[in-house]
Amino acid sequence: MLHQELSSTSKNNQVRVYYCLATQALK
Repeated sequence: MLHQELSSTSKNNQVRVYYCLATQALK
């Protein structure tokens, strides 16, 4: 369970980074 939560958290962080890059590109 713990390992799954950690992997999902890292994936969320990756998505957040891509989201920030996308918003900066739109600007």
